[in-house]
Amino acid sequence: MKRKALKELMRQAVGNVLINTELNAEALKKDIDPAVLRGVAYGMAVAPVLMDEEPIEFDRDFLAVIIAYGKKCEDIYAENGAVATISKLYGCEVTING
Repeated sequence: MKRKALKELMRQAVGNVLINTELNAEALKKDIDPAVLRGVAYGMAVAPVLMDEEPIEFDRDFLAVIIAYGKKCEDIYAENGAVATISKLYGCEVTING
């Protein structure tokens, strides 16, 4: 799979995980905390950006940036839900049909 195709697949997956986690939060709570799935989605959102970087050292400072990114996403989610979070991650306004 080419890098561009993988990036688009990851982008779509992030949106799907976030919206489906929100829509199915009650059912998911039996097996997993929905916040864990949101964290996975945030990590998936970061991954394509890292693919363009030169090899980097994964140190405490780098980890702090990723944690801060996750916290910012969670703040947006808490205030406005999945659609606003997806919009922020994608860098454009999105709507969810369904």
